[in-house]
Amino acid sequence: MQVTDATVTRFQKSFTLAVNAGGGVLTFTTQPSNTTAGQAISPAVHVRLQDNSGAVLPAFPISLALGSTGTNPGGGTLSGTLSALTDATGTATFSNLVISAAGTGYTLVASSNPGIPTATSTSFNEAAPPVTPFVGRGTDPAGDAGAANPDLVVATVSTTADGNVTLSVRYASGTFNSSTTEAEFLIDTDRNIGTGSPGSNSGCTDDAAVLGTDYLVVLRSGFAQNQAQIYKATGGCNAFQALGTAPVTIVTDGMNVTFPLSLLNNTASATTSGPATTGPWSFKVTTDTNIGQNEFSGVQDTMPDVGFADSTTAAVITGVVFAGSPANPTITINGTGFGTAPTATTIAFDGSTGFDYGDQLYIFDLSNNPQNFSAGLGYPNASNSRDFIGLVIVSYTDTSITYQLGSDYSDFYFPQGIYGLNAGDSFAVFVGGGASFSGTVSYPVVIQ
Repeated sequence: MQVTDATVTRFQKSFTLAVNAGGGVLTFTTQPSNTTAGQAISPAVHVRLQDNSGAVLPAFPISLALGSTGTNPGGGTLSGTLSALTDATGTATFSNLVISAAGTGYTLVASSNPGIPTATSTSFNEAAPPVTPFVGRGTDPAGDAGAANPDLVVATVSTTADGNVTLSVRYASGTFNSSTTEAEFLIDTDRNIGTGSPGSNSGCTDDAAVLGTDYLVVLRSGFAQNQAQIYKATGGCNAFQALGTAPVTIVTDGMNVTFPLSLLNNTASATTSGPATTGPWSFKVTTDTNIGQNEFSGVQDTMPDVGFADSTTAAVITGVVFAGSPANPTITINGTGFGTAPTATTIAFDGSTGFDYGDQLYIFDLSNNPQNFSAGLGYPNASNSRDFIGLVIVSYTDTSITYQLGSDYSDFYFPQGIYGLNAGDSFAVFVGGGASFSGTVSYPVVIQ
């Protein structure tokens, strides 16, 4: 081609001009990979444009979109930089593509100028984001329920990374009856007093200014074959509808129940919450006694007496390191969400039964040893009470806690003593409201 300048001074330049007379080929040279919904697809997606002869086409626009009906299985939205120009190699790069919802079998469609056929990627999956666990813990003074009545002392509400909810309730020693006791968890999952059933009593007046019950979970002991009934609020005072049931586990001085978080799935409205999130939640617990067929005593104790218990992000343990010597050992717990150091600097046997993690650490030997290693607040069962040791806090941060065996308990040591965590033993660690980690002991021990 020759181009001539029509001005007085005449210039002439000859060059070759490539013209795309229609057609072309789009190709995904780097296909989208499986990732987690809400996170950028990595590695970056690459799309190349060539003409019909195979020559690359630089400086051409390429756009991406989610596939057509049937290839957007999660109903997600594609975001990020969705249009880019091809470079000198005819390649457009998309490095920050994000799909908002989980689904199996997504595809992307690439398009360019009119006349160039679109291209569809291979299918890929978007996993659901991991659940962020949380735990809420409430306490109530012992001895405030009246003689012979079930006396609430502690309750916990937690979600776990596997998508379950666990509710636990404990009573003062000797006041829980495994045949007649009933506990009601009133859970405010959106922490909005404008949704759900107001307050916590039959007249919906107690604590109505601070609690709107979105879901009600009733733990029933032997009189109802150890079953929990789960309800959703439908709006209005004590208006609930059954969602399902779950088996109750009877333990020393209390009850536990675990069920899928997905069961707490209400339809949002002006007076009802939507599906329960992973937290944080607020909650309150009441308890009563079955006194005959479908007859109950009425509320005999409430936890807490005024207001509600709240929920916080749970601790997560990522590793446990044993160090030092049998005569002067240390235990370091690594993770996140441990919070601030507890007031007490020494953890020792407190005379209670059952698990009571508090805000500190509990560790015990899972192996079938006649006399095993147990340390912390609470113990796994009464037969292990004599094996308790004390732990002294050496350092405490939100991400790492180091404990040392207390000098008052020098007879208990590990990993080579009779009462120790010996090589090959299985162990479990609990900290920060129930976060757990388990492994097998070797010496020197470094479990990460």
